[in-house]
Amino acid sequence: MTSAERRKVVCSVTFHLIAITCVIWSLYVLIDRTTEEVSSGTLDWPFWTKLIVVAIGFTGGIVFMYVQCKMYFQLCLRWRAYNKLITVENAPEDPDLRAEAAARIKAKADELLQQQRELLEQEQLEQQVYEHDQQQQQQQQQQLHEHGQVQQQQQQHQQQQQVYEHEEQQQQQLHEHAQQQQQQQQQQEQLHEHQQQQQQQQLQDDGQQQQQQEFQKQQLYQQHQHGAVAELDEASADDDVGLVDAVVESRHIDFENGGQDNPTLVQMDVASDR
Repeated sequence: MTSAERRKVVCSVTFHLIAITCVIWSLYVLIDRTTEEVSSGTLDWPFWTKLIVVAIGFTGGIVFMYVQCKMYFQLCLRWRAYNKLITVENAPEDPDLRAEAAARIKAKADELLQQQRELLEQEQLEQQVYEHDQQQQQQQQQQLHEHGQVQQQQQQHQQQQQVYEHEEQQQQQLHEHAQQQQQQQQQQEQLHEHQQQQQQQQLQDDGQQQQQQEFQKQQLYQQHQHGAVAELDEASADDDVGLVDAVVESRHIDFENGGQDNPTLVQMDVASDR
């Protein structure tokens, strides 16, 4: 008996047990319910409920019995065909003929076994091909998943790179703006220093002009003073009082017209000369 036939026998026995269990369960439930109802005097389950339980049990039993009978029928047909091949009817008494018949039967049996082996090998090959296809599909799915992860990582890296470049641009712009502000500040400081220098130069120029004006005033004053003293000396030498008064008056007028003589000092000098 081959492994396939053994599996079929095991399946048939299992179907038998399931069918018998269904029938026994339905009968047990029906009898138990009926007994309780008779003892209690009440109808807990209506008629249709009992009918459904019985129908379920017998339907399950009939279905499994049908499957079992069908499998038995096919198995019997195969066993009958196999027995026809290995059974020698009306075997000849001649040993040579028996050997020849046995050889033919053995050849047929070997052919059948070879066919069964080929079928098994084909089934195994199909199973291997199916498993290989499944593995390839899994590998393809895994590769697609990994490729998707790689693409996501690349996109994330690109986004990070873009953010980093944007930050660098912002920092560079801020640095350039700071440099521009610093340059503007330096220019303003230079302009302020230049203005201060111009102011200082202007102050120095004004001071020098004032000094020159004072120096010129002093020179003019000294010149007028020397001129007045000389005239007074001449007037005093001539003892001409009127001339002295005229000189003083003229110097006083010159002083009022822009001269630098001091009439008080002139008068004091005249008084001292007198």
